Amino acid sequence: MNNSTSRVSRAKLKSAVVVVLQLAEKGVDGLPIPGVKGCISGILKIIEQEEANIETFNGLVGVITGFREVTVDRLSKDRSIPEDLKSNVERLAKKLRDIPARYEERVGQRSRMRRLKDFVSASDHAKALNSLGEDLRNAIHEFQTASLVNIQLMEQKREDDRLIDKLQAEHRAFYNAHRERPIETCEPDTRVALLEEVAEWAEETGPNHPQILWLNGRAGVGKSTIAKTLAARFDDAKILGGSFMFSKPNGVTDGSKVFTTLASQLAHHLPEFRDHLVAAIRAKAASITAEIPLQFEDLLAAPLSQAQSSRSTVIILDALDECTPETLTPLLTSVVQSITRLRFLRIVITSRPESPIKEVLRHFAERIQEVNISNIQTSRDIETYLRRRLRDAYARLMGDANHAWPADKNLVSLVDMANNLFIFAATAVRFIGDERAANPEHRLEMILCGQHVGQKHPFSSLDIMYREILRNALPESEDDLHERFQDVVGAILFSYEPYSVKSLAECLAPKYSAKIVRHALKTLHSVLVVPEDDETEGLQVYHKSFMDFIADSKRCTLTEAYLCPSAHHTRLCLRHFEMAKSQFGALFPINPSMNGQTCESYTEAVLDISAAAYDMLLHWEHHLHALEDQSMMGNKTEEAIIALASQAQAFLVLVSEFQAHVNRLESGNRSNFNTALEISFIEQLIQVSSFYTLNSAPAHQGQCVHHRTA
Repeated sequence: MNNSTSRVSRAKLKSAVVVVLQLAEKGVDGLPIPGVKGCISGILKIIEQEEANIETFNGLVGVITGFREVTVDRLSKDRSIPEDLKSNVERLAKKLRDIPARYEERVGQRSRMRRLKDFVSASDHAKALNSLGEDLRNAIHEFQTASLVNIQLMEQKREDDRLIDKLQAEHRAFYNAHRERPIETCEPDTRVALLEEVAEWAEETGPNHPQILWLNGRAGVGKSTIAKTLAARFDDAKILGGSFMFSKPNGVTDGSKVFTTLASQLAHHLPEFRDHLVAAIRAKAASITAEIPLQFEDLLAAPLSQAQSSRSTVIILDALDECTPETLTPLLTSVVQSITRLRFLRIVITSRPESPIKEVLRHFAERIQEVNISNIQTSRDIETYLRRRLRDAYARLMGDANHAWPADKNLVSLVDMANNLFIFAATAVRFIGDERAANPEHRLEMILCGQHVGQKHPFSSLDIMYREILRNALPESEDDLHERFQDVVGAILFSYEPYSVKSLAECLAPKYSAKIVRHALKTLHSVLVVPEDDETEGLQVYHKSFMDFIADSKRCTLTEAYLCPSAHHTRLCLRHFEMAKSQFGALFPINPSMNGQTCESYTEAVLDISAAAYDMLLHWEHHLHALEDQSMMGNKTEEAIIALASQAQAFLVLVSEFQAHVNRLESGNRSNFNTALEISFIEQLIQVSSFYTLNSAPAHQGQCVHHRTA
């Protein structure tokens, strides 16, 4: 009876072992990890054909059930298993596959029939199965231990990531960042010699080898295109440390964000740098917001010097001339002064050859290799670019891919007009290939008509093309069209940051709707980026050379197209004053209890509207600084400054009255409204407004001081 009961119990336990193994096998085979399928089948086969005592089967049930519940079931719920954990599972699968072979070694090679005959009493089978269970237990234990270590490492990495995230990298400055106006890479088979020369420079390791390469040239020669191409190639070669692409149209001009951004990128590319950077942030968290030289020393120079690399690491700074003046010099000086401490580091700088940059670099000539891109003959490259792009445009617009267009003589004329300026070629392609154009041949003829005009300066041909584009957009005797052009395009070109079609219409309301704004731009897509939808920000120029042209009365001789900087900055500044007053005035002098509002909802309204007013402040500060620059260049801005000072005074009175209103509400213990409207906002408001009020006319000084102390 006991033997019979024992056999039944063993049978049940064996059945239980088989069931849990089958479940485990099904779970493991379903994991999204190559190479693990079938790793349990060998063990399952042994269990199905062998017998053992109750204790052995009991132990196997416990081990396999724990493995299934703790490991397989949890992994099956996560379809994005980390690579380290995948590797651990693959190692476990290999161990599980090896277990049947070790079992066979223990019991010897016997036929399946013999196993069935002596399974009850064969102690060697029981021992072998016990050993199998032990092997299984050990394999699972090793896996779980390794996984625990990985979990701890992953948690540490997450903590490190949180520290690195505090750097607040300027992602818009990455070479491969999304942009409404994408930076192209070099056309295949163009710029070949220059790109090869830079690649050789980057790999050179001689002791006297200059570590900084300055690629300079006038506007439109293709500096940013070259910079992006180099960044992509260095990235593919695994030697790119980081990139920072300045861009005024995209609002990427703040030099104080360069070193935090580069540190963040280097942490991704150089694991040994990452460890030292994390330690630096832990030790000196204030370095993140410190002055630029201290940022460079703590976040880049010191960690890099501890993480010396065997290969060159390249950093690219593009369009450095578009960096804000107050941050450019400390940024560049920090880099050039310390570069020799970091022998493996290579830095590519592209910019116009402007005085502030030249002034810094001339003191360190031995560390700089300079290449003037403007002096490189690019006629053949421009011809290659134009031939391919215009052929594609003709095929797309006319439906004829076999027509040899344009004619060779016209292509030669375009190349001559380009005068080494790739921006001429790129703009010509956009203008001729615009889908709104009825006939690409007619647009090509419009450009070629200006080729015989005398060449007075390097941008003559570019100016001619820009004039033709504007003449096409602004027919004579269309005064309403001209006024709309001034309002809409002026706001786009002189704005603090890129508008969307909708936000520009709101700024110009009620005069223009989004539909009218879009209609005003329909013939200007070759020089302006116009997003497909009204919500996306990104209304901006394709290239700064167009703004240089249209804001220069000596170059833009088309009167209706010329945009006077001081006039537009004044108009936009006054408009943002009005918008800020409107936002702020909506809160005052309403008492929330009188309007049925809760104090909390009123506080939220204060937060929302004061934030919107603060945004207006940033806009008008931009225009005020621009007017100051215009004044320094000798342009008349006195009347504008006085008008703006008057507006500032009125706005400051409104701010002071609102503060008093908030204080009265607080004194009644209604809510802590003062936390909703931070004093820092008002202080910045007063600082900016008062500065320009003080500098506008003596009559305003007393009033301004009064408001500063209010």
